Amino acid sequence: MEFFEIVRVAVGHSHAYDWRGPKEKLFLVKGACIVKFGSSSKALQEGDVLDLPPAEEE
Repeated sequence: MEFFEIVRVAVGHSHAYDWRGPKEKLFLVKGACIVKFGSSSKALQEGDVLDLPPAEEE
């Protein structure tokens, strides 16, 4: 692991990440959320791990 970030997002708010490179993962430790990436989205629940796809070319 080269980098990690812990972010607490309040209910009703959002947070944006800049894509850093291949093999990125998002670990949802507490609660539930909807993760939007490119033109897709995925609902996550506490304990889920999401392998993030590469950023879409614009």
